[in-house]
Amino acid sequence: MIYLTHEFLATMLGARRPGVTVALQMLERGLIHAKRHEIAIVDRAGLIKVTGGA
Repeated sequence: MIYLTHEFLATMLGARRPGVTVALQMLERGLIHAKRHEIAIVDRAGLIKVTGGA
């Protein structure tokens, strides 16, 4: 579980808060679960695959 707000995440990424909200909504399609002040990774392997991470 990661505890942070959309505003803080936007600041860390150098992005606008509405863009962070849209991106989180896209990832909520089975990869993460986001609610007020927290983000839970539901499918780590899927998240890595979608983001091209390692």
